[in-house]
Amino acid sequence: MPGRACDAFLHGLDALICTAMAFPIFGQLNEKAPSSPQGGRIVAVPGLVPDAVFFEHLANRRFPAR
Repeated sequence: MPGRACDAFLHGLDALICTAMAFPIFGQLNEKAPSSPQGGRIVAVPGLVPDAVFFEHLANRRFPAR
């Protein structure tokens, strides 16, 4: 991805120890994610969710992902 993704994204991948050959496991990412004042975690959703559900997750510092 170098040359295609911004430096901040690439540094984030390095910080989370992600590789292109592995699917991320949300629990592991949540454990490795750097602490921040905002906090937050990744939660699995079944696909596209209604706007209200999406924004409810964000309001509670959860990032919905599939």
